[in-house]
Amino acid sequence: MKNIKRILFQIRLTTDIRAKLYGALASMTGPAGGIPLGAALSEVEAEYRKQKHFLHPLLQEVMRRMKGGGSKRVSLEGREAQTLKLGDVLLGLVPNNEAMIIRSGEEQGNISLGLLQAAKYARSQSEIIKIIRSGVSRVLWYALMMSVIYYYFSLEIIPQMEQAAPRHRWTQAAQSFGFVADHIIAFITGFFLFIAFIYWAFNYLKKNLTGPARNFLDRNIWPFTTVRLLNSSATLGSLSGFLRTGVPFRTAVNSISEGADRYMVSKLDHIKRLTQQGKPPHVSLTSCNLFPEENAWIISLYGRTSDFGQSLDHIANEFSELSIEKAKTTAMVADILGTLAIAGSILWIAVTMYGIVGTLK
Repeated sequence: MKNIKRILFQIRLTTDIRAKLYGALASMTGPAGGIPLGAALSEVEAEYRKQKHFLHPLLQEVMRRMKGGGSKRVSLEGREAQTLKLGDVLLGLVPNNEAMIIRSGEEQGNISLGLLQAAKYARSQSEIIKIIRSGVSRVLWYALMMSVIYYYFSLEIIPQMEQAAPRHRWTQAAQSFGFVADHIIAFITGFFLFIAFIYWAFNYLKKNLTGPARNFLDRNIWPFTTVRLLNSSATLGSLSGFLRTGVPFRTAVNSISEGADRYMVSKLDHIKRLTQQGKPPHVSLTSCNLFPEENAWIISLYGRTSDFGQSLDHIANEFSELSIEKAKTTAMVADILGTLAIAGSILWIAVTMYGIVGTLK
């Protein structure tokens, strides 16, 4: 039951809602608000409690962890929970990338900036999700409409055609259409189950698959290409926050790897190994296969500047914008393919009807 509640909570904790929460906290803790983080969290928690908001348990858990308690004690590298920052205690409650962006702002001594950057990252994710969801939903709607048409043919049209001409006299195309129409419920059920399996497999693989196979997917197969850009943006944004406060590059990478999923740990470990071998930061970054090859040269050039941290923040924003552009392209392609599928189905129906009529002559 707890697992079911947790899954339902994660479904409701959308990127839009997280962005609004980060934005509210950023406004309260920023120069205009001037409220300390602890007081800001208490005020938001009290407001959520009065409204019986579904995020109230999340704020309660965050505050318990900040005080050293909570249902799941947080400890990183042996540090006591009392010394943990907001980014630390959010690990496991929100996506790791967002938690690390917030923590990088805290390392700069500017929690408001970290929250604003996390809100911006969450909004970028939200825009991508909306774009992709719109494209995919249209394709699924097309499939559902065609299945209804096929089902109608199976119930009403095909039996009448069989009375005029036995099915064995139909053309091969007409017989194939009749078979599909008669079994359309099984086909459409299998299609939706296949989509559900693909969605589950993707969510598992994006966190756990590593090595050459993952590198191939990141370079060539959507949606891994989009996830790669989002991971690139979050990693560079987090690194930027640490480096601008004077934190050594290797220490910054270690901090980001805390709480990261298996995939990101493999990339960050590769960066750490190259750094230990004496490679410059920009070389270590561009050699880990995390960043798209066509954009890696930008990191190499900025790596020679005096303010590498500020440059990384600029590149992170570019990756975020690029991921949105690619999502729009993907949605457009999905819509075109769905339209072509509809046109193909209509053509198939027309050919079938023509073939059946031909057998009556």
